[in-house]
Amino acid sequence: MKNAMLIPALLACAAGSALAQVPTEWTFKIVAREPHTGQGLGLPTGAELVQNDPGLDNDGSACVRFTANGGDGIFVYDAATDTGQVVLFNPASAYFSSIDMLNGRIALTRDTGGVEIRDKAGTLLYTFPLGGNEGITGSINRVRLTSTGDVGYRGASGGITKIVVDRYVDSTRVQTALASTASYSFLYSPTINNAYQMAAKADPPTGGNAVVRWQEGQAPVTILATQGSPYNLISNGTDLNDAGEVAFFVRTSADGRFHLLKSAGGPLTTIASALGPEGISNTNFANFPPVINNNGLVAFRPESGGNRIYIGDGNTLVPVIGDGDMIATPDGGFTFLGAGSPRTAIVGNIALNDANQIAFIARLADGSDALVIATPVGGGPSCGTADFDGDGDVGTDADIEAFFACLAGNCCASCWHLGADFDGDGDSGTDADIEAFFRVLAGGEC
Repeated sequence: MKNAMLIPALLACAAGSALAQVPTEWTFKIVAREPHTGQGLGLPTGAELVQNDPGLDNDGSACVRFTANGGDGIFVYDAATDTGQVVLFNPASAYFSSIDMLNGRIALTRDTGGVEIRDKAGTLLYTFPLGGNEGITGSINRVRLTSTGDVGYRGASGGITKIVVDRYVDSTRVQTALASTASYSFLYSPTINNAYQMAAKADPPTGGNAVVRWQEGQAPVTILATQGSPYNLISNGTDLNDAGEVAFFVRTSADGRFHLLKSAGGPLTTIASALGPEGISNTNFANFPPVINNNGLVAFRPESGGNRIYIGDGNTLVPVIGDGDMIATPDGGFTFLGAGSPRTAIVGNIALNDANQIAFIARLADGSDALVIATPVGGGPSCGTADFDGDGDVGTDADIEAFFACLAGNCCASCWHLGADFDGDGDSGTDADIEAFFRVLAGGEC
């Protein structure tokens, strides 16, 4: 009853609060580096980082795939111990590039098909093999984790492509196809959130492109379609947060400019535009997918504009790091980003967590690649989500109960990783944390 009495007052307080700020200052930590430089940080001789997805957990732990001497391995940096190690190595190719990390779990796509879920030590927890009630036969693409360890991906089922939620319910495997090429001409790489919504670019049978969000038992939500709009192209990469906001690139018909947008299905928010004041050219603006977190921040890495990472919220766009910038090395020295011809500073995709940290592969001045974690300094608050207990159900009584239990010092294992410090300001269990919790619960931002 006491909690119920608090809710109306706190929601009223939350209604007029300001949005989270975009971090403007950063520290950078190299957590893995190709070892021919002499600073391998646990990678074996001859290791080369795979230039695709790094995984980044909300506690700052990260993982990356590497190859070495014809073999295939996974390297994990554990933020809790500030150490990194090879947790898996196979003498032959074993995994595809798609990798994800959340709540201490790592999702890996096997080259023979199927998905493995492992812990940070590399121990196999469980698998999602080919088959299942949706009859997945292969071509599993862009596996993404939920906070409870379920996954979403695109996979083939005979001659049909499906976007699938794959989970275990009381030890029974259950697959749910949210979309298929029975209804669309083509489905692109998807992503999933903790409400079990999935989103992706899709080509409708009537032509053009669309960004669509799906959820079991609900009609698809078309975030944007090119037909009848000012846009003539949607780029392939998308990302999705727990509020249902999708981040994606579009190109305007009138001038051919690319723009980075986010939307939950209502108004469109522009995060960045090519040929804007930041000097990002239109060429290769949208080559790599954007990432969005539960604070509503969006990060991306155009190949032009200094081959730089940017982060923004629709009001502010901040350059994080790029070509020519200096970075400290583990031996106490420093080096610079950028090498080669054509010159490259940021390699492959990037990852963004709810602490507003960014993981990326940097090409350093000597030509070696390194896994780097960018951490904001004095940036805006990093709130938890309305799925506080991490069970996949957003904004329930269970989330409220888990939050107040956490305030009392009894946080569940799957709860928000900062516990009672809900607003991420370093002070735990304060009035500000309670206000931020109910603000987010009401659909607002930190």
